[in-house]
Order: sequence, then structure tokens, then C-alpha cells
Amino acid sequence: MSKPVTKTKNRTEKTIIKSRVVLFIGIFLGALIILVAPLVHIGLDKKNQKVEAYKKQLSRPVNDLQDKITALRADYDNGSVSAHDYVVGNDQLLNDLSIIETKNKTLIKAKVNEARVFGWTTTRKFIIGFGVRLPFLIFSIIISILIARERTRDKNLKKAFFLLQTSCYTISFYVIIWCFWYVQDYPLEVYWYAMLVFCILAGAFTTYSFRYYESNLIKIVKLKGAFLNFIVEIRNKHYKPMLRKAMIQGLYDEVYQEEIKQETKEFDNRLRDKAEELIN
Repeated sequence: MSKPVTKTKNRTEKTIIKSRVVLFIGIFLGALIILVAPLVHIGLDKKNQKVEAYKKQLSRPVNDLQDKITALRADYDNGSVSAHDYVVGNDQLLNDLSIIETKNKTLIKAKVNEARVFGWTTTRKFIIGFGVRLPFLIFSIIISILIARERTRDKNLKKAFFLLQTSCYTISFYVIIWCFWYVQDYPLEVYWYAMLVFCILAGAFTTYSFRYYESNLIKIVKLKGAFLNFIVEIRNKHYKPMLRKAMIQGLYDEVYQEEIKQETKEFDNRLRDKAEELIN
């Protein structure tokens, strides 16, 4: 085996090894994300600390009124306050307490909405929601990688794979977008249909992108191999024979000159055909 052929083979083997390493790293990182993403929330607070601090601030007037109610009851029990004054005073305190509690509920609800993270009440809940949905997209990417390596020529199987990938990306984009979507200016059904249409289109586009990348990558690999083989062919089938004839017969031999013209013409035609093949 000649040295150029050996070099071509070595380069091809290195390309294959490199692609396998990249594939392994990609799948490993995907598996790591799938494992870690749903567990990231464990170290986060279960409650929104800003909301909890606001609740404590609002609870002070409530606690003061409850203390007054307790004190009034104690005064009534030891005879310091008459029954009439106790009933009137207790009713007034309970009414004030009810007003403040109703007001506090409205204020707390507004504070919760203000402190939401993409519509989720706490960062922990958002991370849980996102963490359990992200693996959908990772699985879809891994499926596309495995299908790309399958390289089947069965048209029906290709259509089935395309439908599978589009479905996977559609549901992946849907659940991830839903995780971040919290604005609702229109009826809910409008968002559902709009998201569904967008996700189907995005899923089909992503699948086509993978297939386009796959087909072009295969073409580039084949083109590289064909080009290197063509260089070896030029060296072995054209240059060497002409050099050998020149050394044996001499450059001024008329028969040789005619042969060299014919071989040069054949080589030019071969070079033109190969150039057109590589360009197309």
C-alpha cells in the first residue's frame, strides 16, 4: 500500500474516532443533564423569602389586635370590665381584625404575583418545573443523533423517523415554552393553539436542520475521501507512467510525444469530469 493511501486511511480513521469521541461526550453530557436537572431544586428555599418577610411585616398589627382581645378577655374574667363593655369592645376588635386580615390577603396575593419567577410562586418551583421538562429536549436531540447515525435508505423508515423526531421536538418545545409562559392577555385557548402550531413548525424545522446537517456532513466526508483518492490517482496513473516513459524513451521521441498528448488529453478530460463531480 502506497504512502498517500496509508495517509488517507489514517485520516479517515482519525475522523471516525473523533466523531465517536464527540458523540460520546455529547451523549454523556445529555445523560448528566437528564440526571441533574430534576434535582437542582433540592438546595433551594421552599418558600419565597421576600413574601415571607412581607407576611411577617403585615402580621404585626394582627398580633397586636389578638393581644388586645386576649387582654380584654382577661380583664373581663377578673371583673375589671363589665359584660356590656366586654361584648362591645370584643366585637370592635374582631371587626378590626377581620378588616386587616382581608386587606392583608389582598396585599400578600399582590406581593406573591410581584415576586413570581416566570409565573411560578418560588424559584424552587420554577427550577422543578424546568428541570423535569428539559430532559424532553435532551432525549429528542439524542434520538436525532442516533437516527442520524443509522443512515437508512428505507424511505418509509425515514418518514417514520421524521415523524418521530418532529413529535419529540413538538412536545419538548411545548412543555419548555409553557414553563416560561406566564402572560395571559388573550383567552387560554388562543395560547394553546398558537403554541401548538409554533411547536409543530419548530419541531419540523429542527428535524429538517438535523437531516440537512447530516446529509451535508456525509457529503463532505465523501467529498474529502474522493478528493484524496483522486490525488492518489493522479500520482499513480498519470505522473508516474509519464515520468517512466520520459526516462526510458526520452522527450524527443515522436511516438512518445504523440502518446503524451493523448494521455494529457485523457487526463484533462478526467480532471474536468472530477471537478464537475466535486462541484456538484
